[in-house]
Amino acid sequence: MKSLTIEQLVATLTWSLVSGSAVYFGIQRFGFDHWRLHLSMLLMGFILLAFLRVTSHKPLSNAGRYALLAVHLVSAFGLYWLLPFNHLAIFVVLWSAVVPYFLPWHWCVRLSPLVAAPLWLSFGYYWEQQNAWLSALLFWTFNLFAMAMSRALIREADARQQADELNRELLATQSLLETATRQGERLRIARNIHDLLGHHLTALCINLQVAQHKTSGEAQQQVSRCYSLAKLLLSDVREAVSDIRENADLKWQNAIEVMFAQVPMLKLDLQVTPHTEVNDLGQAETLLRCVQESLTNTLRHSQASQMWLILTQTAEGLALTIKDDGHCPANWQEGNGLTGMRERVGAVGGTISFSGDAQGFVTQINLPECTV
Repeated sequence: MKSLTIEQLVATLTWSLVSGSAVYFGIQRFGFDHWRLHLSMLLMGFILLAFLRVTSHKPLSNAGRYALLAVHLVSAFGLYWLLPFNHLAIFVVLWSAVVPYFLPWHWCVRLSPLVAAPLWLSFGYYWEQQNAWLSALLFWTFNLFAMAMSRALIREADARQQADELNRELLATQSLLETATRQGERLRIARNIHDLLGHHLTALCINLQVAQHKTSGEAQQQVSRCYSLAKLLLSDVREAVSDIRENADLKWQNAIEVMFAQVPMLKLDLQVTPHTEVNDLGQAETLLRCVQESLTNTLRHSQASQMWLILTQTAEGLALTIKDDGHCPANWQEGNGLTGMRERVGAVGGTISFSGDAQGFVTQINLPECTV
């Protein structure tokens, strides 16, 4: 079981002080056996459980989150009518600190006076306390402050996450471009060797072969040895050029490892089957971008601890399987990220498919064969 976060510990401490003081003063006013006290303790328990569950990292549907937020808020309102202590409104402040994570900011602002109104109604009209409107007004500002602070934290976290994504993308792209640059230089040298040295050696072999027929004696033997050496050298040159071209792999997996090195909380299992190479820069970039988007989605939505990347060579070309062990809701839909992946893969003539369940999310990419 995961330990509580600092925020949850502080909220639990706040809940304990508010609940403990309310129970203490409630016993003094109504007695320990009064039904108001027992029902109040039950509602306080609901508030704590709802808060801890909605702020946990365990998978929870949107409907479940909204239900827990409603339980928290309704329980806090119920306490207003059970106990005449206006510091119980701190429970609504805790709710206000959580709700910006699940609702748009404009809805939070609109809800803030509505969640402050029950404090005024209950203490002003039911408990007949003077200046209840002032308490409600003050706690309304506390609620707004809690919402604004949470919004600032959300925006900061989003900015930091975007910066991390850009940094990972930049490092991976830099690694891929460095490899592509080196490989491009190798291919340029190979072409120059083939076009210049290869052609000259071929001409030399032809001339030596002609000279071999026009000479005799010791000179002919020398020409024959030169002819044999020239043919051997031409063969070595052709073999070297073929070796350079056949080893034109862009080392795509190196760029992937650089990307995941910046995400220590997610374990990578990268599997590249033997004799599988990514030789085309366009395909390498497409696969890299798809992995980047999958990584971003996993970090944002699934709370996965491991991701598998399996690259294989098929008769049709390259096949990449991306999967994680996170939780995928049953009603998931393609967003802009997945649509962008589909467009990228389609631009290079490939196909892509998605599937997800409670065991994780799987992306299957197939690219046509591309020769250098």
